[in-house]
Amino acid sequence: MMPRPSLVRIVTAFAVLVGMAGSILWPDARLLLAAQGYGSYGYSYLITATAEPPAGGAVSCLPTAVASGGTSTCTATTNSGYVFAGWRGDCAGQGGTTCTLSNITSAKAVVANYVDMALVVPSRGGWRPVLGR
Repeated sequence: MMPRPSLVRIVTAFAVLVGMAGSILWPDARLLLAAQGYGSYGYSYLITATAEPPAGGAVSCLPTAVASGGTSTCTATTNSGYVFAGWRGDCAGQGGTTCTLSNITSAKAVVANYVDMALVVPSRGGWRPVLGR
């Protein structure tokens, strides 16, 4: 008599087939297997990037889904007529237009801030608001 396949093996086979088809059920099956202690299925965390205001430029983080303990690098690109004004969220406090997120163990959100050049003037060490606006 052949042994009956365990539920975990059935779910594994189903997850592989569904995963190859691109279904959203694949991550759920991976988490079930990880909870059962089967396989080396790690978690991955999403990195959300937002430009504020959107007209000011763009921001991208690569990769956007990071394995636990991994690293993602975010880059802000400024549109004409705007200046990069810094980071908020999980990149707050990092200087320049590049931000590195290291040892990621949860979902992260970063915001690249831009300011309309008509509202600021150059000053020593950066930009300052135009008075009277």
